[in-house]
Amino acid sequence: MSSNEFSSMKAITEAEKALIRFFRCMDPEEKFSLLNNALIALAERLSLESHRFDNGDLEEELSWPFEERLLRSFPRYWTDQNLVHLDNVGDCGFWLEEFFDSRTSDLFFSTLINAHFLKETADELSEEYITASDNVGSYLGELEFDGDEEAFQKAIADDFANAIKFWHEQVLSTLEQQKNL
Repeated sequence: MSSNEFSSMKAITEAEKALIRFFRCMDPEEKFSLLNNALIALAERLSLESHRFDNGDLEEELSWPFEERLLRSFPRYWTDQNLVHLDNVGDCGFWLEEFFDSRTSDLFFSTLINAHFLKETADELSEEYITASDNVGSYLGELEFDGDEEAFQKAIADDFANAIKFWHEQVLSTLEQQKNL
């Protein structure tokens, strides 16, 4: 979150301060469980996609399963996007569904609370992206790396790490907008 976004938030209440302190005492599994349960509870009545919330399509979105809704909120475009263009894999919705499978919320929260898992997931996404792009014959910009395959794969993994961070922020911002925070 940028300092500008943080400065626009309302002051933190005493109860919110206590919640932060409780959260800091939790182990990773407890944090994961708390965040997962909180998002599921909010998703029962709020949109996870800002364009649906803005267009009044909330009722339709709420009829979809939670995992599908969370997956659909994964960004196709994000800030600091460099090499990765999801159109390079053919049907990006299908590709993302195949990658995330039934672990969308697991990956969402694991990458939110664990920097090591964020890197692992970004690395895995980059490997799958390169393979899928090769399968459909897409040029990804390899020539810009003068044959340095490791640097090329790292640049794509960095792009995916930015996408995941953007995904976290986008979902949280969408929820906050609906509560006028």
